[in-house]
Amino acid sequence: MQEKEAHEFVDYWHIQELGGLELLKASYQETEFSKHTHEGYCIGLIDEGAQSFLRTGN
Repeated sequence: MQEKEAHEFVDYWHIQELGGLELLKASYQETEFSKHTHEGYCIGLIDEGAQSFLRTGN
């Protein structure tokens, strides 16, 4: 049986014409992030697989 190689990538855009909107498209298969925060709003869309996260506050 052949092992499937993990393929990870990140594409990032910062669009000044849309008020500084930041866009990120990524594929994380092995990467794990430590607890962290974001200063602004984040909207996520997962089209395959799963994600878990911790949210605090209101």
